[in-house]
Parts: sequence; structure tokens; C-alpha cells
Amino acid sequence: MPRLKVPSQDFFLRRESFGGLLCSIKHSSVYILNSTGYDILSYIINGHESFEDKDLIEYLHSRYPNIELNRIKYDINIFLYQLSQEGFIEIENARQEHINRIKESSSPEFRGILGVEPYVLSAPLSVLMELTYRCNLRCMHCFSSSPRITEELNTEDWFSVIDELSVMNVPNVFLSGGEPLLREDFFDIARYLKAKNIGACLLTNGTLLTRDLVRTIKEDTSIFKIELNLDSHIPEIYDMFRGVKGAFERSLEAIKLCLEEGISFRVNVTVTKLNINHLQEIASYAIELGIPEIVFVPLRPAGNALSAKTALEVDPTTYYNALSELHRFRETLAPDKRSAIVSEFDRNMMKYINPAGMMPACGAGRLHCTITPQGNVKLCPTFPDNLIAGNVMRESLRKIWTESEVFRKVRNPLSLPPQCVSCPEIGCFGGCLIRGMNAHGKLLGGPDPYCPRLLHITGG
Repeated sequence: MPRLKVPSQDFFLRRESFGGLLCSIKHSSVYILNSTGYDILSYIINGHESFEDKDLIEYLHSRYPNIELNRIKYDINIFLYQLSQEGFIEIENARQEHINRIKESSSPEFRGILGVEPYVLSAPLSVLMELTYRCNLRCMHCFSSSPRITEELNTEDWFSVIDELSVMNVPNVFLSGGEPLLREDFFDIARYLKAKNIGACLLTNGTLLTRDLVRTIKEDTSIFKIELNLDSHIPEIYDMFRGVKGAFERSLEAIKLCLEEGISFRVNVTVTKLNINHLQEIASYAIELGIPEIVFVPLRPAGNALSAKTALEVDPTTYYNALSELHRFRETLAPDKRSAIVSEFDRNMMKYINPAGMMPACGAGRLHCTITPQGNVKLCPTFPDNLIAGNVMRESLRKIWTESEVFRKVRNPLSLPPQCVSCPEIGCFGGCLIRGMNAHGKLLGGPDPYCPRLLHITGG
């Protein structure tokens, strides 16, 4: 008898025009379901956590009376197996062996949302909540131009925002800044997210983390991951990049605390001229520390990075050559360590080599959005303060998400630059919007200058 394996409070279904989404609040996984898949999971979650096949078959046959019973049985078998592979349900071994012999693909889709053409969603999959622009560091590249003093939503304002996120069935948020831990009400907000069954990822520079704070985050909030930084393994370079002497040692202490307390975390490495020749060394250093995930992220031309562009920005060809070398280095590692290193090479280069796996390079306004400390809604945190879609203190986030001209524009394939409209990989939707805007002077004014196809890069 199939049985639901994951506690039902750890995920939920969200109805969409194409079927629905299966969203986890324990991590950022989101899966697309067509109508059949949505109906199957609705049946399981709504009071049938253990069920007999015949009952599920009868239920689906009542929903789709024109479909033959044999086809329904076949689709159920395949779909339940896919659910078991993703860890959502348990099925008996005999059934797994039987399904393994079936070579055809199933009718109900069960695929990561980033692997398919973007849909117009009824609500964001995630929202980045910029709680403050105050910060205790002065990072050269900060795309929010922190530190700076601005108006900030108060605790009750953020509670109201979270209430609407809950009603909209937004599964996850990112708590960011500035430095979000500078908010005195940080844990009030984090606990309220937990009360509303919304998962969270904390983006912090780590310098304010203590053992007690890490334990409180782990035990008393719905924060499922912390994102830290490791832009260099050389203290002097790291401190210069982060603008404060001693930042490296304090960041390293935060990494060790997360390792010791067993909380899920990753480190981000922003690729710049300061570290472009040391990416392999940074990766090796991180692996030696035992860091489970090292993500090499591109510099975004926004905020403080605009004034430091000459000192920091790496040209596209040099950038991809460095990532290609990093990729080759990764392949020399043991499999358990190899999987720890992630970069834009994987997202763009390998997808370019394998077009069937192309994924949207930018989900801004399509999959996610940002709410600033003042309540302004933006495509993503890198966009300037004068390009906003609305304000949550004046109108609902749902209205902004569905009706804003800015959001509607980036979702319209006809708004893409001509080079992108004619590209066979239109699924990437023009690449990074802020890089394209910075290069061409306006939103969707031209393609992402780091597009591998434009650069005629083939990887390897």
C-alpha cells in the first residue's frame, strides 16, 4: 500500500492554470504538475495518506470518465514511482521493479520548474524580503548599495506582508538586506513566517552569527538554509572586498558554527578580478573546511558594483574560461566532493551544450520578486530604486504581481530583444535582465552580454 512519506505540513499544493505546483517549505524545491498529477496528489494529501490503488483509480476515473481504466492504472503506476523517487511517498519494492521495466514516459508531468518553459504563475514561487539596508560591512559589490539609511517597514507591516504571502501560497522567502540580523525584530519576523508555514532562507554576511543565534534559527524558525560568503581564501583580499578589517575571520567563524551545529548552509563566491585567478584554490579551501555547497556567482552590475566596475568586472570570455577551468577541476574530485561546486557554467554552459536541458537564466518577475525595506516591489534586488512595480503599503502584492506593467513586460516573449526572439533557446528569456539593462541602457534593450551563444562559447 503506497504511503505518504513526507509530513504533509512540510509541503503544499498550489493550483495553477496548467495544473498545479508541489512546493516544499523545507527547501526550495518546486515541481510542476499537470492536471492529472495535481488531482492525484490532492487525493493523497486530503485525507488519504495511506491508500489502496483501486480507490485512487476510482477517484481518477470519476474525474476523467473518458480515459480508459488501463491508461489510468498505467499513469498512476508511473506517477507514484516518480513521487517515490523524489522521496514523497513509499511504495513496495515489487512495484518499483515492475515500473523500472516500463520504458515509456508518463502522462502526468513531474518535473523541476526550472526545466520547462516559464508559465505565468498566479503568485511568486519565492519573495526576497529586504528587511533593511543597514549593514556592518561595506562590500565593494553590494547591489543594494548598502549600507544606507532608508525608511523601513515596521514589524506589523512585515506581518501584513507575510499574511498576504500565506494567502497567495508563496512557499518560501529569502530574508536579506543589508544585514537582516541588524533588525531588532528579526526573530519576530522569522517566527511569524514559521507560524504561517512559510519556509525561509537567510542571506547574511555571517559576522553577527553566534552559537546561540544559530541554534535559535535551527530550532525556533522555519529557516531551512543560511547563505554565507567566501569570496577569497586570502584574508587580506576578503577584508578589502568586504570593506572591513577582520571580516574574513568572523565569516570563517560563522562557517564553522554552521558546520558544528549541523544547520544547512552554503557559501557564495562572487567572481571578480580580485579572485578570478584563484577559483580552484577557493574551492579546495572550502572543501577542506567541509563546506557542503560552494556556489560561484557572477558580479551583478548594480549598486556599489557600478562605481567599482573597473576594479571588479571580469569580461565575459575571461569569466567563462575561468568557469570552464573550474569545471574541469571539479571533474577530478571524488563524486561526493564534486557535487559541492556549483557555478553559472552549469546553468548556462552545460545547458548550451545540451539544449534540451535549457533553463530560464533569470526568474525576475516570472518566478520571484523582491520587496524592499520601504515596501517597494521590484523584479529583483539588483534593479534600481526608480524601477519599481508598486508598493505593498498602497496595493496588494497579488495585484502588483498580476497587473504591474513591469512584470507583464518581462513575461511577454514579444518584448525580448530581437536576438533573443529568434534564438532556439528562447526558454532562457534573455538571460540576466540587469546585465542586459546595464549593457544596453534600458530594460530588455538587448541580450545578456554574457550569453554563451552570443559569445560563440561551446564549453569543454
